Amino acid sequence: MGFIKSVLFFIIYPLLLLLLIFSNFSLALFLSEDLGNFQDGALGKLFYLPAAISLILIAVMFVLTENKLNFPIILGIMFLLASTPAIMIKSAFSYFEKFLSPISAVFSGSYKAFIIFFSIGVILVSLGIGLRFMRLGFNLSRKFEKEIVEEKQKLTKKKKQKKS
Repeated sequence: MGFIKSVLFFIIYPLLLLLLIFSNFSLALFLSEDLGNFQDGALGKLFYLPAAISLILIAVMFVLTENKLNFPIILGIMFLLASTPAIMIKSAFSYFEKFLSPISAVFSGSYKAFIIFFSIGVILVSLGIGLRFMRLGFNLSRKFEKEIVEEKQKLTKKKKQKKS
């Protein structure tokens, strides 16, 4: 299993993170107000291609992950990391809006892209933490059920011994 972990950590995770960052930038371009007439052409392909490749890598990552409960947490953290450049672009262009007005118009959808990716990341991390607690709850309930069954078996054995 060491080879699979190394493939995940050194190939799939960085590649997926880069593709998510690229998808975030292309989503920012896709959502920008000034480039509305290009959304069906090249910009649509620029967004959909990395998104499709990211989905394929997410599926591969899910298959190769040993502990499936960690999957939503890891994926959510990757979405959170991929969302940070969009908010940095928005804040950087807001300071230099006079000088960089054509570029800031191109990246006018970066805040929307940040909100989308950040929301997906928060949802995935909270889902992963919730699954962790659910599994803990299932394990505790199984343990208590085993103890209750064992106590009932002891009581029935004692009753049978008293009758005989």
